[in-house]
Amino acid sequence: DRVFPNAGDEMSGIGKAFLHSYIKSRADEERTLYLSAMMVAANGNSAAADPEKSIARGIRLFLENSGPAAIKLGQAMASYPDVPKFIRDEMQELKSNAARPSRWEVYEWLDFYKRERPEEKLEYGKEVWLGRILGSASYFVTLEKGRFDGDKIPAATDKVIKILRAGAGLDSSNEFAVFEKMLYDLGAKGVMKNGLDTFLRLVRQAKDSVEVETNTDIGYQQLQTAQKIYPQAVRVNGRSFRIHVADWSARGKNWAELERAQGLDLDQIKDAAYRKDFSKAYFTVEMLNMLSGGRFDHDRHGKQLKIDIETDTIGLFDTGASFAKVGETLSAKIEEAYRSGETQTSYLTEFQRGLLALNDFYKDFGAEDFIECFNSALNNPDHPLDKQIMNGFIKESVG
Repeated sequence: DRVFPNAGDEMSGIGKAFLHSYIKSRADEERTLYLSAMMVAANGNSAAADPEKSIARGIRLFLENSGPAAIKLGQAMASYPDVPKFIRDEMQELKSNAARPSRWEVYEWLDFYKRERPEEKLEYGKEVWLGRILGSASYFVTLEKGRFDGDKIPAATDKVIKILRAGAGLDSSNEFAVFEKMLYDLGAKGVMKNGLDTFLRLVRQAKDSVEVETNTDIGYQQLQTAQKIYPQAVRVNGRSFRIHVADWSARGKNWAELERAQGLDLDQIKDAAYRKDFSKAYFTVEMLNMLSGGRFDHDRHGKQLKIDIETDTIGLFDTGASFAKVGETLSAKIEEAYRSGETQTSYLTEFQRGLLALNDFYKDFGAEDFIECFNSALNNPDHPLDKQIMNGFIKESVG
């Protein structure tokens, strides 16, 4: 009741079932610690008067205070259609504003990383200015970075630095195993009776991608992949959008310095017609990659890019997530899978995760918008699509 102070009986039941299953799935010696996280959630949720807001905010605050893997679970919930909309909406906060650290915590991380690996020459000290925290996600925190102009703070910066949270990759396998137990328990209670298998697959994929998302050497390889697979431009409704992938200028084991993407977040664009044109253009780009038989980003959402409305430039800056490879092997097996009656291929699971993540772009689409995007992808002469993958995708979509 303290975590969900204003939730009605039905709403409170949902929230209590979620938190009970989570605590039940922890080891005995860990339960007191995670009950403390519940109390933190309760303290932060006292002002939520609306019953739905109370349950959703309580879950979000609990996940934020339970570590990076829990935040990752919340991010998956934000795009999962069987999660109630009021919870999905609240979980959006976890995509770029999760467990925002104090500046002193960030300085402690930087001091430790600089002492631990002096050979990396991490630029951090009296000549370097670190500005606002621009993003705070599951594993990394991103800040403005520049140099002082004498005693003056720089008027503008063209760099950012992303810093790995202390301990972000530790014990993640155990954490995701806890989530699997929690989901089975929720299913047994009837709370997750729809789509339990799908959500479990999403959690397992998040578990498998921890190393990819926290290892900056792999992250740099992902950047190079992104620079290869994204077209230079895409055209919708007579408007051409240029695509630019932000480059990395330096990196270490626990940090990376990036070019700063310029422009607005998707939800900051006030012109509804422009926002829809952009959304259709970007959704088409991701469809081209998904249906080509090559690599595609299966975790791309609206907080990982900026849109410069003056130059119609899409700036992609978070390319650390895994780029799934459909490739020749899966492409050749899709028809075989369908002939044998198998519909849950790993290829379709990757598609499912990628499409769910893209909800930020297509959430306001009508049927005609989807048709326009798929027609644009099908008729793009510079990006040939894989026939077998197209057949499998159409069959699964119709089915």
